[in-house]
Amino acid sequence: MLRVDYYRSLGYATLAPLVLIAISIALIKLANWYLGKKQFGIQPVIVIVAFFTFPSASSKLATIFVCQHFEYEGESYLRMDYSIRCGGPTYISWRAYAIVMIGVWVVGTPVLFFYLVYRHRRAILNNEDRLLDPKLHGSKMLWIPYTRTLWYWEAVEASRKKL
Repeated sequence: MLRVDYYRSLGYATLAPLVLIAISIALIKLANWYLGKKQFGIQPVIVIVAFFTFPSASSKLATIFVCQHFEYEGESYLRMDYSIRCGGPTYISWRAYAIVMIGVWVVGTPVLFFYLVYRHRRAILNNEDRLLDPKLHGSKMLWIPYTRTLWYWEAVEASRKKL
């Protein structure tokens, strides 16, 4: 049976969604090129992947900073995996990686959500047929659960969940 260590699971939780987004973008661009027109948009893919992977990636990233100190050994070990000594060179490298990924996931996702709805805020607020508007299709799941005046609230919720 394949044993997945903590570092590998951290990499999977944070990189796999980005790879999925990159592959999806490449396939969408290929399909649009093959069809000779822009038939498919990339925004819905990015929103869906980010929306569903944001909580788990953010939670996983937070765990790398939780170490437990053992007085009798004089060492600290990662609480999620006691085989990992906090302060070792591998741990320090992965902690630096986690800091970068915090910028991508914990900070970047709410900023992305806000940007995607902010750039269409007038259409969300004023358009009676906003549910049918094709330019709003990619961000629809970010604003549809809220009233018109709270078009930005999913970004607030995403930020609040990580505080």
